[in-house]
Formats: sequence, structure tokens, C-alpha cells
Amino acid sequence: MIKKKKNPNAVALGRLGGKVSGPLRTVEELSAMGRKGSESRWKDHEYSKKYNSEYQRLRRERLKREKEEREQ
Repeated sequence: MIKKKKNPNAVALGRLGGKVSGPLRTVEELSAMGRKGSESRWKDHEYSKKYNSEYQRLRRERLKREKEEREQ
């Protein structure tokens, strides 16, 4: 396999953007970005038809409620 040489200018811009915007993002924003990317990658996959994002959201809420109940 032949590796393509990366454009050094593009690499520098990407690094600069990451250094500037990375610390400005909250945990919630990073989580939302990851969730959106994951959903877009898995949207046409057979697995996603069984475990769609609505199912996962409800499951997370249930687990959160159970955790809060255990802590009381």
C-alpha cells in the first residue's frame, strides 16, 4: 500500500484549530459531537435498526435513575 504524503500546510491548520478550539469545548459538547458522528456512521448498519439512538437514550436515562436511587 502506498502512503500519501500529507500536505504540511493542512496539517498545520488542523493542529492550530485543535489547539484553539479543543479547550473551549465542554464535556457535553464533545459528547454531542461524538454521538452525532457515531449515529451518522451507523445509521445504515443492521445493528442500528435494532439499537437505535432512541433506545439508547431511554436506556441511558433508566441507568441514570437507577444510579441515583442507589446513591440515596
